[in-house]
Amino acid sequence: MTFKCEEQLRIIEQFYSIQGESTFAGLPCHFIRLHGCNLRCAYCDTPYAYNDEKFALLSTAELINSYMENLPKLVEFTGGEPLLQMNPLIDVCRELIKYSTVLIETNGTIDISPFKLAPANLVLVMDVKTPSSKMESKICYDNFKHIRPVDEVKFVVGTYEDFQFAKQIIETYNLQSRCKPMCSPIFGQIELPDLAGWVLKETPYMRMQVQLHKIIYGVEARGV
Repeated sequence: MTFKCEEQLRIIEQFYSIQGESTFAGLPCHFIRLHGCNLRCAYCDTPYAYNDEKFALLSTAELINSYMENLPKLVEFTGGEPLLQMNPLIDVCRELIKYSTVLIETNGTIDISPFKLAPANLVLVMDVKTPSSKMESKICYDNFKHIRPVDEVKFVVGTYEDFQFAKQIIETYNLQSRCKPMCSPIFGQIELPDLAGWVLKETPYMRMQVQLHKIIYGVEARGV
C-alpha cells in the first residue's frame, strides 16, 4: 500500500543505531531527529537540532513509504522537540504503529493529551527538566494527568539537587505506580557511582540509565 498524505516534517537526520536510553536501551532502533526546539537547556547535547543547520522537508507520505520497504521493529522520534510538529507526527505514527513500536521523546513542556488513547506500542519518553537545565520553569505539570503505564518519565541529573527535584515530582504525582520513572546522568558532570548510590538508598522505584550510545561511540559522535 502507498500512502499519499502530503503534510511535511522538518527532519535533521535519520539513522540506525543502538537505542542508548529508556527501557528499550540496547535494542536496534531507527531514529528520526526532527528540527526545532522550544527550550535551550544548559546541558543540551544536540544544539544542531534547533539552530540554522539545514533540514530536509519530507512529506509524511515519503517518510511512511520509506519505512514500508523494510519495516523496523523499533522507531524513535527525537529532536529537538518532536511535538512542535504535532499534526504530521501523529499522521506518521498512526501508520507506523500498525507495524512497529514507536517511541516519542518529548521535553515535558507541550501538551501530551493527544496521545492519551494511543495504543501501547506508542510510548512517550517524557524528559522532565531539572534545575541543571535552567528550564524547569517550563514544565507542563498537567502532562502528569495523561501519563500512561507504558510511558516513561526521565530526569536528567547533574547534582543532588536535581535528584531531589526528580524524587519530589515522582512522589507528588505518584509516578512510581503510574508509569516508568528513570534518571539519567548529565554526561561528564556527575559520577555514575554517586547517582547509583542515591537511587539505591532513596528511590527503589527509579531506574538508573546511562547514555549507552555515548559509551559505545564516544561523546562527540553524531548520527548514532
